[in-house]
Amino acid sequence: MITPLVLAMQASVSVQTSPAPANVEAAEVLSFQPETFRAMGAATALDIVLRVPGFTYDRGAVVRGLAGAAGNVLVDGQRPVSKSDTLDDILRRIATADVRVVQLIRGNASGLDTQGRALVVNIVRNQQSGFNGLVSGSETVVYDGRVNPTLRVEGRWTRGGREFEAALASGRGADEGLGDGERIRTAADGRLLLKSDVDADGDAVRSAATVGYKGPLFDGALRLNGAYISTPYDFEITERLEGGGREYEYSTSHPRQLEVSSRFSRQWAGGAMSALAFQQWEDRRRRSHFEALGLSRDFHANSDTSETIGRLEVRQEPAAAWILDWGAEGAVNRLNSRSDLFVNGNEVHIPAANVRVEEIRYEAFATLTWKPSDAWTLEAGIRQEGSQISASGDVDLENTFRFTKPRLLATGRLRPTTELRVRVEREVGQLNFNDFVASPAGLGVGVVLAGNPDLAPQQAWVAEFALEQRFWERGVVTLAYRYFALTDVIDRVPLFGPTGIVADAAGNIGEGARQEYQASLSTPLTALGLRAGQIKAAVTYRTSSVTDPLTGRSREISALRPVEWEVRYSHDQAWWRGSWGFEATGGFRERLFRLSEVQTTKNDTWLTLYADIRIDPLTNLRLEVQNSTSRGVQRTREVYAGPRSSTPIIYTDVRDLDFGPLLFIRLRRTLK
Repeated sequence: MITPLVLAMQASVSVQTSPAPANVEAAEVLSFQPETFRAMGAATALDIVLRVPGFTYDRGAVVRGLAGAAGNVLVDGQRPVSKSDTLDDILRRIATADVRVVQLIRGNASGLDTQGRALVVNIVRNQQSGFNGLVSGSETVVYDGRVNPTLRVEGRWTRGGREFEAALASGRGADEGLGDGERIRTAADGRLLLKSDVDADGDAVRSAATVGYKGPLFDGALRLNGAYISTPYDFEITERLEGGGREYEYSTSHPRQLEVSSRFSRQWAGGAMSALAFQQWEDRRRRSHFEALGLSRDFHANSDTSETIGRLEVRQEPAAAWILDWGAEGAVNRLNSRSDLFVNGNEVHIPAANVRVEEIRYEAFATLTWKPSDAWTLEAGIRQEGSQISASGDVDLENTFRFTKPRLLATGRLRPTTELRVRVEREVGQLNFNDFVASPAGLGVGVVLAGNPDLAPQQAWVAEFALEQRFWERGVVTLAYRYFALTDVIDRVPLFGPTGIVADAAGNIGEGARQEYQASLSTPLTALGLRAGQIKAAVTYRTSSVTDPLTGRSREISALRPVEWEVRYSHDQAWWRGSWGFEATGGFRERLFRLSEVQTTKNDTWLTLYADIRIDPLTNLRLEVQNSTSRGVQRTREVYAGPRSSTPIIYTDVRDLDFGPLLFIRLRRTLK
């Protein structure tokens, strides 16, 4: 995991020539003034979103297509049409000074692109003309002496109903999953087999240029966006073995993305439409090298992908209490990948190392929302999805999939301060193109994951119950339960060759189940005597079960974190016109079940202490001590002599790495 590159300039820009959506009769809306959040030290729309009571921010998924990629935050009633330019970055570019109102919306709302979500936040911006911008620079001092600078410059010009914006950003960040520590390998009988001191460092650089235009067209509005993003990353791991000897691993990758998109939207009495077009290209080059006494491994991978999407959305309001949304989306995705593995200079065959994949996808949808009373909203929808995937190269195949995805959602106010949400839906996951091609899971441990284009999407019937209780003036507590009945679960499966099992890869392993229990709390602490304090917390507990394809026994689903939690506390400080507080992200555990090993990774809690200081109305200083508890990462590998189903454990390998604190300093200046 990479420490977020704090591209520290968040644009303060004046927009918008078209009025923000206001007709929200079919939904329940709580409105907040931006001054409420500025008093908490919020400087950008992202800061606001993280502080909205009773709301858990979802950044959206990085998937093919636009239907499943949307987060749960809108800007002026619409979701951004971008993937490279993330929702986080878009919200960082909106200063609180340019926010007119913040809406927390429950249920489908007229004029808003809620994407069927039960709860969304809509950031409504000011309508002004002229120029605004922002320049920001920061330094992150890593515990080992590395200094990572960031710089971002943005501007937005609005005149005569037209808007143009541009941004340049560059920043470096450290990989907090690497650090200094030790590795100990013990045999099944407890004998010490290996001990080493580990020095591991990783760094990423993110450079981005984005442009945007919005203006009137044919009684509607046209939005154009473009982005180029480069994110090279490299890591280096050196292990000095006790008793002499050395192991060394180095890897570098350089993905580059180019993206263009457009959206035409138009409203009329009783309806609206939006037509979207999106094109993205990405090329990625990776080189990895490992060496030890008498052994060398090299892995090379080159891949090129492209995605072309068209989407039409129409909203009609046949009556005051009814909303009908319908539309369709089509996409064409292509992947061309080549991978090579060399051991001591000799090429080693990897299944599905060189493949070309093409996917043609479509989705048609319709959703009807009815508000029979002020207290209840009912939503019924259906989506029809289809795709055709063909692969050539090392693997020749063609698969066709069709899925019908119904959805029912009921939202009701049981009391003025109590709300119930019930959802039943069939979800179909998207296939990850990275599972189609070979990749190294760690050259130092000799694990290379084979590719497998012969995958079916994972499906789930989902039942969700959520109860929200408001208390005090702005306090909210939410309890939620979700049950997922899974089919075609994607996990790790053995691949067979002429001599038996030859490798493992991503694959479908049958049916399974997952449960989630979630609780969240957001409240000011005035009733407890802390008039300037606010706390926001959330915890999710998960259980899962699936049948292991090797052993035939029940186990948890790979890479599913059983527990995740976070706590944020902010305290206004009037005498320095700012705030201070802390943000804690809880430790978590992940477990992967591979062909001949079980790998468990544990991350400790990450704690950040911060202070925001407003130097003057246009200048803000932020100080942070990140990872103040020096979070550690432990990776444990239980390695078998062969397949886990038929051979014993031969050794256990434990690597403990500690990553120390970071000092972050950012100075941000609004330009007018």
